[in-house]
Amino acid sequence: MYTFLAALVVFSGAEMGLAPVAGAAGVFVPAGNGVQINFTASAATAALYWDFIFTGVHAVNGTCPNGGTFQAGANNNPFDGECIFSTPQSSGVVMIVLDSQYSCSAQITDRISVNGQSYLPEPPITCNPNGNTTTTTQATTVTDTTIPPPCKCDRLTVDVRPSHVATAQGQVVATGVAASRVILQVSWTLTCSVGTGKSCSGRIQLTPPAGGATTMNAAVTKKLNNGGKVELKGKPLKTGLAFSCTGPCAASTVGWFFVQSDFGALLEGKTLTFDFVTTCSGQQHRQRITLVYRPNGSLDKSKSTLKAGKTSTLL
Repeated sequence: MYTFLAALVVFSGAEMGLAPVAGAAGVFVPAGNGVQINFTASAATAALYWDFIFTGVHAVNGTCPNGGTFQAGANNNPFDGECIFSTPQSSGVVMIVLDSQYSCSAQITDRISVNGQSYLPEPPITCNPNGNTTTTTQATTVTDTTIPPPCKCDRLTVDVRPSHVATAQGQVVATGVAASRVILQVSWTLTCSVGTGKSCSGRIQLTPPAGGATTMNAAVTKKLNNGGKVELKGKPLKTGLAFSCTGPCAASTVGWFFVQSDFGALLEGKTLTFDFVTTCSGQQHRQRITLVYRPNGSLDKSKSTLKAGKTSTLL
């Protein structure tokens, strides 16, 4: 049994008298420990991701319109809350629960991602100047005996930065046979929802490029003399081309692993495809990383699909 302050009552945009002001992406009205945002993207641009960043308060939970999924602590930022859609959306009402009240004198920083790979800035969201008078919601103490559900995996992504791809190719001295080796340093981000329990889990499985010998390797953290640290490739995982990860509830956790692929040929003019299938709360997404090599054997980073943590296909 737990006690909380209930002050969030959902009204439609018309009932609240919310209308986007000129030059802004929308307006918000404080409601207890939360805000209601009437959001419209600039030029009615439809986007897969709506990202809202608060000042000094944490996003705890939320509700998105049109079947969207809310992610608290998005982009490894506890002040960040994000709506994720399966099809692009341009406007709607978002309810976000925060860990404390948000001042009407503050703004909400926001941005959108049309293609799921990069963000476009939006004008700050400002408080509805009439919000305090048009909203009649009052905080009352409520005792709820319902047991909250266990926390679960909200989102699991992988990411390969352009600087985290290493390629070596040439001829083996002893035999004269051509050979190539590709090593990827892969980061994973697991976001767990609010709920009971201590942690949630997810799973990553790799389908490597054909024609090579591939392993998934553990990451070993080495501390540097200057106080920093670096991730080094460790031994191959005993689980083969699969990796399980865990993280604490109501938080995002970042970790690393390595992928090593060896080929008995040079990579000149070739394209390598690494398919990472993530399993999160029973749903599977495929995230595809492609490496495109020029005729001279060098990696063409502009044509390769890298840093693609948000590009995924629901299976």
